[in-house]
Amino acid sequence: MQPVYQQDNIQDPHIISYMTLRKAIGWMGVLLPAVLVLGSFILDHTYVIKPSLSYYYWTHMRNVLVGVLCVIGSFLLSYHGPEGFKSWDSLASKSAGLLGFCIAFIPTSQNGDNKPEDTVHYISAAIFLAILAGMSLFLFTKSGAYITAQKKKRNRIFKVCGIIMLAAIILIPVTGLNFIHKHISQFKPTAICETIALISFGISWLVKGQLIFKDKENAALIKA
Repeated sequence: MQPVYQQDNIQDPHIISYMTLRKAIGWMGVLLPAVLVLGSFILDHTYVIKPSLSYYYWTHMRNVLVGVLCVIGSFLLSYHGPEGFKSWDSLASKSAGLLGFCIAFIPTSQNGDNKPEDTVHYISAAIFLAILAGMSLFLFTKSGAYITAQKKKRNRIFKVCGIIMLAAIILIPVTGLNFIHKHISQFKPTAICETIALISFGISWLVKGQLIFKDKENAALIKA
């Protein structure tokens, strides 16, 4: 029997738009940290990097931060994955989408004085990134009965991105421990870990959108 796979008609506007949306989300993840920092430098007339990307809510970059999180959240809420509405892809993406809105609309306190909102914000962010890491590791890597050489390459990138995201999530509370933080606080470890996690998330979605290692025409698999 011949392996079962889906014909990928590159003229289909639905497929093109879906791939484009994936790439758009990927670019937002990759570029958001740099846009927040550079935008704050220009608009706030400062050259001090904030301790966390969440602190940019209290700068002139607030609307950019909230807007990007809302766009990502909206896309994740509408994303079903290749298996449809009743699938792990759909459950994971919708959960992450809701958490994205929580991150956007429950900001940290301006002075970082450990208000309840701070706790909700950071827990939401941690679970948000953990779900996205899980999607990269376990959902994006699923394949059909036949797998292309390009899909194998994409899977390796998905796994690396997922592992890096999980490592960054774990390092954030570790570097926040008092006896560690007092020695490295000047390097903004939380902001660095968040940046690494977001860039990894962005790369994973760019690859999911087949920006690189794209399957040849008529060779895309059902679960590519």
